[in-house]
Amino acid sequence: KQWYQRRVRGEVIGEGEVESGRKLATPGVFTFGQLVESYGGKPTKNSFFGGELLDANVFSVQLTDKQVMEMFDTGPCVSAQEKLQNDIFLSWQDILALERSGYVRNSQIEECTVENKTEEKERELNEDWGFLRGEMFYNKELTLPLILELNDPLLYLEKLYIGVYIDDDFINYISSGADSNKNWSFLPERGFYKKLITEQFIKDSYNRLSILAEFIGHRCDEAIIVHLEKHH
Repeated sequence: KQWYQRRVRGEVIGEGEVESGRKLATPGVFTFGQLVESYGGKPTKNSFFGGELLDANVFSVQLTDKQVMEMFDTGPCVSAQEKLQNDIFLSWQDILALERSGYVRNSQIEECTVENKTEEKERELNEDWGFLRGEMFYNKELTLPLILELNDPLLYLEKLYIGVYIDDDFINYISSGADSNKNWSFLPERGFYKKLITEQFIKDSYNRLSILAEFIGHRCDEAIIVHLEKHH
């Protein structure tokens, strides 16, 4: 049996079985950033990738957990990739040299250092976007109605609950009482849980929704969320 794994920040979040004996066939097309459902077919409308890619090498061997974590821990540094150079089947540099379509561009990253890398990551990531990993948004297409679904609860919190701390007792209270007709599924998520409801907190939440609206039409996947955590 063969298996594939899905990882986020180096950690396995899911896996599945691949049909035994399945191999990449030639000729074929290897596509980045756009869903094509059949060989020679046209790209699927609205099924495109919005985010950033870095060092997306294709390896000729299955990497170990240690190797994957080492690549994640070094971030944009190339030290881990240099160690695995002999096992790269299709390199990121070769991919960058190919013809592109759509709105694709190169972007510069700051030179990284290995020292204090954990502290830098914690400082870079804005965890207030963590609510996007909840059931309300995660892996769903971002639409205006979906984003506006948070407006009414935020307005309600602003009107009645300024000064209240969002903990388990409050979530149970507001989810089971007269307010249970609203969608409060975002409250246990990062960005809301263990937060004090203040006017500034509500304002910051509205600002995040305005930024999120810029990504309407995209799927709220890990790439979008990490981009928001890093840059907003």
